[in-house]
Amino acid sequence: MNSTGGKNGEQKNSGLTQQQATDDLGIGLSTLGKWITSHKHAELVSGSHDDKDKEQACLRKEARIIRKKRDILKNPPGLETA
Repeated sequence: MNSTGGKNGEQKNSGLTQQQATDDLGIGLSTLGKWITSHKHAELVSGSHDDKDKEQACLRKEARIIRKKRDILKNPPGLETA
């Protein structure tokens, strides 16, 4: 249950090893491993999204610039279409 990988025998906040925790809870080690993996995934998904919001704003700005350049290439200034 360690944040560095959660291997058997490693400890986290509770002070118990994974084996001790599974024995206390009456569950299998693989079940605890699945819970830990699920919890880590949930933390990633529900964590701060500030960086993602900034990146998304940058990507939107870049897309706008690319669309403008594309439109200029499609209809260059000074060339009139008949």
